[in-house]
Amino acid sequence: MAESKLPKTLAITGIPVENVETKTKDIPYTPGTPIRREINELFPSEDPLIRKQWTLFILGLEKFKKMPVDERESYFQVAGIHGYPETSWDGAPDPPKDPVWDPPDSRPDGANPYGGYRHHNTIAFPTWHRPYMLLYEQLIWKNMQKVIEEDWKLDGKEKEEWLTAANSWRLPYWDWAQRQTYEGYENAFSLPYACILDHVPIYPPTGDTARPNPLVSFVNPEKDAKGEPLPFGKMPQGKEKWNINNNATDKENPPLPWVNAVEEDDDVTQEKFKSKPPGTLADSINRLFSAEYNDTWGSFSSTKWWAESAQTFTTGYLSVEHIHNNVHNVTGGGSLTKVGLGHMSDVPVAAFDPIFWLHHCNIDRLLSMWRALNWNKWWDTEEPPAPDEKDKTGKTMKDLPDPTPLDPLLPFHNVETDKHDEGFWTSKGVRDWTKLGYTYDILTPAPISLDENGALNEEVYKAELLAKINSTYTSTGEYYRKLYEDEKIPNEEFFGPHNTELHTWNDYIINVIYDRYALNGSSYVIEFWLGGRDNDRESTFHDPENLIGSVYCLAGMTPSSTIKPGGCANCGSQRDNKVLSRGQVSLTIPLISQALNKDFKHLDSVRGRHVIEYLKNHLHWRFVPIGGGPERPASDFPDTVISGLRGTGKYVGKSETNKDLPPKYAGYEFQYGPTEKKPAGLKSGDEALGEHPKKKRAFRQF
Repeated sequence: MAESKLPKTLAITGIPVENVETKTKDIPYTPGTPIRREINELFPSEDPLIRKQWTLFILGLEKFKKMPVDERESYFQVAGIHGYPETSWDGAPDPPKDPVWDPPDSRPDGANPYGGYRHHNTIAFPTWHRPYMLLYEQLIWKNMQKVIEEDWKLDGKEKEEWLTAANSWRLPYWDWAQRQTYEGYENAFSLPYACILDHVPIYPPTGDTARPNPLVSFVNPEKDAKGEPLPFGKMPQGKEKWNINNNATDKENPPLPWVNAVEEDDDVTQEKFKSKPPGTLADSINRLFSAEYNDTWGSFSSTKWWAESAQTFTTGYLSVEHIHNNVHNVTGGGSLTKVGLGHMSDVPVAAFDPIFWLHHCNIDRLLSMWRALNWNKWWDTEEPPAPDEKDKTGKTMKDLPDPTPLDPLLPFHNVETDKHDEGFWTSKGVRDWTKLGYTYDILTPAPISLDENGALNEEVYKAELLAKINSTYTSTGEYYRKLYEDEKIPNEEFFGPHNTELHTWNDYIINVIYDRYALNGSSYVIEFWLGGRDNDRESTFHDPENLIGSVYCLAGMTPSSTIKPGGCANCGSQRDNKVLSRGQVSLTIPLISQALNKDFKHLDSVRGRHVIEYLKNHLHWRFVPIGGGPERPASDFPDTVISGLRGTGKYVGKSETNKDLPPKYAGYEFQYGPTEKKPAGLKSGDEALGEHPKKKRAFRQF
């Protein structure tokens, strides 16, 4: 029987926009481009247009999710691009499952050298996800049109009004660094209101009604004879290639609870997004945009670590991918006592959870914000090369090449063509988000940022954007400002005379180098705890309030170089070539909190010598595998290096409207006391990180 011919590729171009004009030199600015807004602005709302958009979003998403699994434009297949069931999409080359391409030149141009379509721990992480979000947005919009024209069969003025609502709608984002305001969750970090309700109101032409909430879960659209959804591992005859099997037979991984037919996690969808989020999210976002905190595109975009960076590289351990990973864990069921074992915390099936798209839309928003502020920091900026030889620690850092901005972002086509191996998006092609038909609310310029012709004054715009970021995401500096203004706090005793005079503050961070695949592909978390009794590690873990941050190692698929079918070549190649990752935890806000809390007996100021001694006796960490379970010994993670640093933070400028810009941080020095006698901790004189007792680093200074 002859093989059926593939249809033409799907052109992923976003929702069409007409009559927009670029009014800037470099930074993208096109007045009139529709805006991607925070999900809480979309629902609940009293605005008639937004109500129409919300109604279409719910019904379009519902229709999208019901499409059979063997249809290219189904929710199932689009979600599957991110991992399971590891099949080709839209005629692109199959996502590789082998550990290496043999011979090496057989790898198709643009194929992820680490296997699978998705890019994690590479500098194309944010740009690969951009056309992915665009595809999702475009297909929901397409289903919105079907609702209007086929389900409702509207015509005339009413049809035009609903089509206008659909055409101006854009995918919403979830800003998880902002506290919620709805009843029962006031001032709490939680899932958005739209994602916790079993049923949501909609406002169709036939009158207000309620529908099952499609933002809560994904149910297998394939049904048995009784109309019940089939398990994901038991698709109907002829559709077996779409099976997603449990991995219970693999002793390296726990059983996966999401394979039975429904993608959801009741604990997460019905409860708060935890009273203590993964690290201090708002401060982390603020630091991400602080001047020189991330010096290059590579340091911003990816968790990937380079050996040479240790010579000058301190603050850049905080990347947008690192923050993204921690949110995946908490949203996927992670808590103060266990690592998540839900869909969002497990890479291969994360995209089946509807909140994945709201989360990644926010990542794309952060990408757009960083690009607006750093338009010339791109692949053109030279990245630190990975060495071909062993470094001073004996670790092999040999590496496969990073993607280039011209590599195809498989499997996303930007043209309709019969040539399925051509016409892919590239990172260069998605650099300007306005050309993809959208922008974000935070990027809308204030009047002061425009000249008399309505064109963007880029320098004023960047300063105003930074000021907006600083007011939206509370920084460490804002905590200090309030304390300096509090007459009850004796400043010199609490901060020290030098900081009090200059209105600066000591800043404390933990930098972490880790191996994502230390557990053969299973995800794990490095938890950081602060408190307990003197030199009593176990007592630190008794009080949940002592958990002050984490580094989530988002792996989730067994490396295929174990020669097991269905593994992940991404994982295998990165593991075998010792491609390590990096993350950062800020200690400053937790230290302020504990120093002011009378229940913490061992710290009453944030002066340097007091804090270092406190960290030496009360800072501890542990390695916990996905799903919880017993702590793993540090010896299972031999490539992990945990270092502590102290620097200085201060406010350095204001915008044109006299608003504070994000603080700057500099002058970091290693503090060995808190780490050197602890497993995986950096030791004085240790040559790890390029450190040498006779070699002084040239870290950035004010």
